[in-house]
Amino acid sequence: MQRMTQRAFTCATLALTALVMGCAQPAKLTPEEQAWNEREAVREARDAPLRAREAAIRKSQETPTIGVGLECVRHGGPQQDLMPYVQGFWVQEVPYGQVSPEMSGGDFNCGGTIAGGYTIPRTWRPGMKVKVKWYTWDRPKPTTITIPVEDDPTIAPGVPIVERGVKGALHEYTTTIPYYPEPGRAYVHLFRNGQARVIISNIGPTGRDHPLPFSALEPPPEVE
Repeated sequence: MQRMTQRAFTCATLALTALVMGCAQPAKLTPEEQAWNEREAVREARDAPLRAREAAIRKSQETPTIGVGLECVRHGGPQQDLMPYVQGFWVQEVPYGQVSPEMSGGDFNCGGTIAGGYTIPRTWRPGMKVKVKWYTWDRPKPTTITIPVEDDPTIAPGVPIVERGVKGALHEYTTTIPYYPEPGRAYVHLFRNGQARVIISNIGPTGRDHPLPFSALEPPPEVE
């Protein structure tokens, strides 16, 4: 008898709960509340990248780092004639992930070394993406033009002269730093197709065991 009474009480309780839940309707928001919720959603979406960047920076501050040399490598073939002259290059400083707005480098051409000018983690970590920028000077083929005498009285009418133009271009590419077993110099490899690779190695770019051959005319596939 007692068991039947408990069972009936339980069934009645469940039925009442289902009835209450079924009848309960969500409160309707006022236009002001709806507008506030929409503004909050926009603000959350806007601030999410900033919060992620701040979290990554805090993480990077916990990562032991070391300053290494920074060097540019121009892949232009044996005569270096397939790649425009590089006037300056810059690499994003990224101890851990793509979080730093700072760029290392400057108005340095390929071949020179910036001693201790780049910061890397002592131990490689996945997700190390860096933005590379470089400025090239390209000298087009000479063009022959004729200057009328009224434009320059020192030149006889109809005498052709050779004009050598110089045009510059700013390039930008984001690449992943592949695995390195130990800290080494940062080599920024630049290619004629507008791509770049950043290699950390203790072996120079002309060395046989350097991860990216100096003779390569095309960049290797990206490695995460």
